[in-house]
Amino acid sequence: MQSGALVEVCATSATAEEWDAVVRALVAKGFAVTVRRCDAVIPSFIGMDMFASGSEDSFVMSVEIGRQVWTTNFYSPSLIDFQGDPRDIGNDSDIEDVRQFMQVIADAIGRAVRMVPETFNYETGVAYMTVNPM
Repeated sequence: MQSGALVEVCATSATAEEWDAVVRALVAKGFAVTVRRCDAVIPSFIGMDMFASGSEDSFVMSVEIGRQVWTTNFYSPSLIDFQGDPRDIGNDSDIEDVRQFMQVIADAIGRAVRMVPETFNYETGVAYMTVNPM
């Protein structure tokens, strides 16, 4: 895995409804999901106003998994993407935590989820891991 830069768990060609399904599935599976706006915690739901406002009142979601924290700034409703620190993936237990996180997302949207180096080209980037829906 790359050193220094973030890694991303992502699925392209998403919809706002799929984002909502992902959040609901993560909460249902017991993951610690927090959504913030202007540093205030708000209910974990998805609305179109959350995506890519680029302003200081932007929304941020964090998902705690074991010793990892995965975050998203809701760049686009068509891209499910969470960023994480590769230094937090250091042993088999950490890898299994990421796999379980990815499995919940894949099952919620019904298609593969990839872990890639931080990129702007999600379709062609080489995946470190791919998880398909069960």
